[in-house]
Amino acid sequence: MNSLSPHQSTLSWWVEVYTSFPQKIYYLAPFNSREEAKTSRGAHIEALYNNEARDIVALIK
Repeated sequence: MNSLSPHQSTLSWWVEVYTSFPQKIYYLAPFNSREEAKTSRGAHIEALYNNEARDIVALIK
């Protein structure tokens, strides 16, 4: 029997962060919820920007 509610999942959330300078892809995971991933995404984008990364795109998946 599955004890998860209809809004829960056994899958984790992650964030893919792309930068054009330097040209890299970062993977941040695992997160228990979309909200947790969203909160973490902001902090990581700020840290990358402060370290001179540019053209930052972050996708929650």
